[in-house]
Amino acid sequence: MPLRLKRDRVDLIIQMLEEQLDGLDENFGSSNNDHLYQYCYQRALYEQWMGRPQGAVEYILKAMRVVNGRGVERSMLRCILVLESLREVATEEHIEQYRAILEGMK
Repeated sequence: MPLRLKRDRVDLIIQMLEEQLDGLDENFGSSNNDHLYQYCYQRALYEQWMGRPQGAVEYILKAMRVVNGRGVERSMLRCILVLESLREVATEEHIEQYRAILEGMK
């Protein structure tokens, strides 16, 4: 199977998952937040790998909002590392969201 076809299939599966997750937010519940964080973090890595850096920034910011204030510093550090690697492609709005999340950690 050609690589492009495999990527299209993965994108289709992700789209189906996204439809299931649509409407969930950071206050859904602690165990579900763990799953939501993992999904957003892995999705950010996938978007980065697929060459869609703006999508990666959006998902890593969402992952950061999910773990912010929950005492999960290791997860937050992982997100910060990914976001810093994408900083050059982040919009001003993304940077402002990033700063607000970091300010909320103080």
